[in-house]
Amino acid sequence: MSPRKSIIALLTLSVLILLSAPAVMAQNIVTGDLIGTVTDQTGAVVSGANVTLKSGETATSQSTTTNQTGVYHFALLKPGNYTVAASAANMSEISRKVIIAVGQVTNASIQLGVTGGKEVIEVTAEPPLLQTKRQHHDDLQHQAD
Repeated sequence: MSPRKSIIALLTLSVLILLSAPAVMAQNIVTGDLIGTVTDQTGAVVSGANVTLKSGETATSQSTTTNQTGVYHFALLKPGNYTVAASAANMSEISRKVIIAVGQVTNASIQLGVTGGKEVIEVTAEPPLLQTKRQHHDDLQHQAD
């Protein structure tokens, strides 16, 4: 084989290997991720919130807490149906269903509501005074003139 044919064969083989590499690498992705932010009713982030993820197919669960910016992250999840729930002190637990897809990052932000709070309503207005004296017809006519 001539040196020129060897170089062409080597270049052809290199091009084929480079073109097939993305297809081989794409086959390695078999999981997805879940990320979200936990906030309160005002939109403020809730750091330290407890977040639990439960698989609908296997009934397994895993937990994490939100970071200082209220973000949580579950990585390398098998594709399928899940329920994510978040809770924090003095706030109601909220859960929602999510679907994890292969190679995708699913966003499931959660807004918590306040519970256990005590609301006090104070009434300070007084009722209007009743008019006990009745005006006569003549008095009304003078007011109209």
